[in-house]
Amino acid sequence: MKGPEYSLPPSLTYVDAHGVERDHSRIRWWAEREDGLGALIDRPEISDDRFKKKHENGIMRLRERFAYASEKPLFVGHYYMSGPPRLIGGANAACLDFKNHVVAYRWNEGDKGFSSDRLVYV
Repeated sequence: MKGPEYSLPPSLTYVDAHGVERDHSRIRWWAEREDGLGALIDRPEISDDRFKKKHENGIMRLRERFAYASEKPLFVGHYYMSGPPRLIGGANAACLDFKNHVVAYRWNEGDKGFSSDRLVYV
């Protein structure tokens, strides 16, 4: 499942991992509001206070609209996350899309949520 996207102003385009210039960013709907706007849209170059004041409410509304609250486990991709594979969004959501790693999750019958020790990657 892909997550919601937010259009960026022209001055904040970026080049993705495939060399394509992008004018939108996928929202990390599992991030906490307290982590700041940059964590929610995963663009470290967004530090302009004017951008934050203008766009924060819209991004927060999207995050709240797409926040996952179901008890059913959810696997997501299309985030190309950095760092070691890890769980996101609490016990019911896991991203399997990490750069530099092929990631899988070992699910056992009867499991109710995710556990980080079940992430398998090379």
